[in-house]
Amino acid sequence: MACKGICKRYRVDKSKNGGHYALGHKRCQVCEIFIKWKGLWCPCCGYRLRTLPRNAKYKEQFKEKKQEIKMMMNYLKEHDPEMYQHFVDKGINV
Repeated sequence: MACKGICKRYRVDKSKNGGHYALGHKRCQVCEIFIKWKGLWCPCCGYRLRTLPRNAKYKEQFKEKKQEIKMMMNYLKEHDPEMYQHFVDKGINV
């Protein structure tokens, strides 16, 4: 299993609003990049994608960020359904 470069099409940059895992990005350890992909396996090398951080410090940050996103989405769902739908369409949901 080696990187064939296919995954570069799905590469994502880190957002200022949260970590990769909190935004639904996945990491391929072989290709060494974060990608936006619906499957569990890398489209490039076929290796299993990581969906959670490994380090305890980052696991805690991930939990906090997920809680923030959940609270924000619940608020939008009640007060601004149009904006809520916009985020759901982008793939950000609880």
